[in-house]
Amino acid sequence: MLSKVTRHFATFLSIAVGVLGVLGVLYAWGLPPFETGAKVTEDAYVRGEVTFLAPQVAGEVSEIAVDDFEKVSKGDLLLLLDGSTYRQQLAQAEARLEAARADLASAKQERLSAGAHVESAEAGVASAEAGLEVARAELDRATELRARGVITEQDAQNRQLTFDQASAALRQAEAQADTTRQEVESVAVGRRSREAAVREAEAAVNLAKLDLEHTRIVAPVDGTLGEVSARVGQYVTPGTR
Repeated sequence: MLSKVTRHFATFLSIAVGVLGVLGVLYAWGLPPFETGAKVTEDAYVRGEVTFLAPQVAGEVSEIAVDDFEKVSKGDLLLLLDGSTYRQQLAQAEARLEAARADLASAKQERLSAGAHVESAEAGVASAEAGLEVARAELDRATELRARGVITEQDAQNRQLTFDQASAALRQAEAQADTTRQEVESVAVGRRSREAAVREAEAAVNLAKLDLEHTRIVAPVDGTLGEVSARVGQYVTPGTR
């Protein structure tokens, strides 16, 4: 009787161990009735677009406006670099631009002044030409009168001297007019140079503004941040992740 009970107990124990073993295997593999909604694997990866951010200017990190793994929208401020140097560079560029524009404005005044000189010199040429015509007429008349014995040789010589002086005055007036025309051309060349200086100064201002703007590192797209590696006080250079 005892042997029969012992055999039944051993059979029951074997069945129980087998059932527990099967249940253990089903649980370990996540099979029914132990299946869950979570899929577990050791070689999975997440597919998505990863954007690494780096500054375009050098500077010390003065503020970090986000936390690790925070969701951000396009244009949100992520971190701020110290912009004091770039603000100073912008102020200097703006001052140089103002000086270049003032220099260009003075060139306009120089052009007006040079134009007035040309007009005055040309008026001098016209006056000298008129004087020469008068002197030529007087010389011709004096030559005729001298031939007729109406005036003395001295009077004829005086008319010749007057004519020679009028000729010299015309040459001087023409030379002065040429000089003033060259001055106008010189002013025009200087103006073009000053206009180029203004354009260069404007480009420098735009570049300084861009550098200052780059001290603000913002999110390029909507997304979720990874780990923020930057720290306040850290000095970064262009290309630093």
